[in-house]
Parts: sequence; C-alpha cells; structure tokens
Amino acid sequence: TYVEAPGKDSYAKDLGAVMDAAFADGFTLIDLRALRPHMRPQLADAHVDLARIIHGFDYMLVLTGGTASGELDHFAPPRRVE
Repeated sequence: TYVEAPGKDSYAKDLGAVMDAAFADGFTLIDLRALRPHMRPQLADAHVDLARIIHGFDYMLVLTGGTASGELDHFAPPRRVE
C-alpha cells in the first residue's frame, strides 16, 4: 500500500538563503557562479553542503510549487511486459 512520506535527503539543508531568493509564484534560475567569490573559507567551513553546491554547479533551477510524487496507477491492472 502506498503511503506518502517526507523527503529523506537533506539536499536543501544549507540552501535557505539561496532558496529565499527564489520567486514564490514561478520558476527561478539562480546563477551560482556569482556566489563563488563570496564563499570565503570561513563560510565554506561552516556551511560545507552550501559550498559544495555553489562550487559544484553553475546554475540552480528552483521549481516553486512542486509537490511530492504520488502513486498514480494504484488501481490500474498490472502491465504485461513482453
């Protein structure tokens, strides 16, 4: 039986300030390259995950209004695989 569950990954743990820059009513593309000069060693040491994201990706696309996936075919008959 399908039961909804909260996300288990902590991928957004240190992204609070970056996520706050996203639009509340649409998609937002954030250029992470512009943040790299501001990622001083002291800040990077305190926020390891944030530093990893800023230095590991050029852009971040925030899809506002998304919802967790759900089971769509709960009552559908099993599919035949050939």
